[in-house]
Amino acid sequence: MVKELAELKRNDDGELLEESVLWFANRYGCLDQVGGYHNSLSSWDRFSRIFQQVLGALEVEDMKTAMDIYNNFPEPPEVSIGIVGNDFHGQHHRSIRIQPKTLISAMWLMVTDMFTNGVHLQSCENPGCQRWIVERSNKNTCSDACRQALYRKRKQGA
Repeated sequence: MVKELAELKRNDDGELLEESVLWFANRYGCLDQVGGYHNSLSSWDRFSRIFQQVLGALEVEDMKTAMDIYNNFPEPPEVSIGIVGNDFHGQHHRSIRIQPKTLISAMWLMVTDMFTNGVHLQSCENPGCQRWIVERSNKNTCSDACRQALYRKRKQGA
């Protein structure tokens, strides 16, 4: 989702195309609450460019630049923070819970995960799909439908 926002289509002047914003919003939702000020085209453009810069720096492993852009993000993500825990066989386990309140906050936490846990993205291997997924050794498509489509395509080519 973060990569898709970063790669929204632009016109020759570098401005976001409204159709690409509508495509993203129809697929994932608005960046903020409906009617929130983050839903203006200029906000979409700003967030798209910021994520494009951060992901570009991460791809070439320029961590200093990526962290500078990340740490100078114009607004902190809107999250609720709490402590969760459970008792399992007499042991007490506690951990922090960070829950995003908006889509843009969720995407910012995904970028945080890329930094702290070394998460990498890859594109779905189905040529007809444009989704980005978390890179895993045992998964190369975003859904069962794409996995089956890729299998059928390979079977036809064999």
